[in-house]
Amino acid sequence: DTQPVLEELDRASKKRDRERDVTRDLRKEVRQLQLRGAHAVRDADAMDDDAGAPIGGRGKNKVAEEQQKKPSHMLDLDSLAFEKGSHYMANAKCQLPAGSFRVQKKGYEEVHVKPFKAPELNQEDLKPLSELPSWCQEAFPGATKLNFVQSKVFQTAFTEHNENLLLCAPTGSGKTNVAMLTILNVMSQFRLKDGSFDLTSFKIVYVAPMKALVQEVVQSFSERLKSYGVIIRELSGDVNLTKAQIDETQIIVTTPEKWDIITRKAGDQR
Repeated sequence: DTQPVLEELDRASKKRDRERDVTRDLRKEVRQLQLRGAHAVRDADAMDDDAGAPIGGRGKNKVAEEQQKKPSHMLDLDSLAFEKGSHYMANAKCQLPAGSFRVQKKGYEEVHVKPFKAPELNQEDLKPLSELPSWCQEAFPGATKLNFVQSKVFQTAFTEHNENLLLCAPTGSGKTNVAMLTILNVMSQFRLKDGSFDLTSFKIVYVAPMKALVQEVVQSFSERLKSYGVIIRELSGDVNLTKAQIDETQIIVTTPEKWDIITRKAGDQR
């Protein structure tokens, strides 16, 4: 018979609850006593200062200063804490998407939720690469259109010269091609009448989160920008560049840690 066992577990649970309530009440009372004691000591000090100081002297000034420091109210943090700690869940009900269903299994329950359906995109909103200047199209080999994310930010990334751009998008959404658009934007400002570029007039810093990505970006961009004569080099914990190499490089690909070290030593000629 499991009834005695269940009753014993119930009694033990109630005992723990009572002990927790008593402990919380004791802590609350101790804080209140400490608070009243601190107020009493402060009031006594203020009275002593008033008695020993001349009228208009430091005594009254100190009392006024203490009154300004006095908190407007006290918070009982224990009463605000969740009884079940981090296991507390504020949502009493969990609303599942339409079409979801539950299946009861032995010892557990399965919740089936329909997969997310990506919104349908209007193909007319995608920017054809043929609309870009002909000299830019070589940087996008094998592509005919920009994707939705790239098309959305195209105006700012490619045509604005004094506008900052912050793009947050999932992996595989085409952020690297957006970076390429911004690079071409910079290059367009130094394009000469004969179609060549003044490669000594600009520097671009590409910050990648990891060294492995740095090498990948250097390899990819070097291939895509080879016809423009742009030199791309890695600057990471494994690779250092001399001042001469930096001077002849147009795009430096680095990591946040390495770039922080370099910029902190801006006066170093190494």
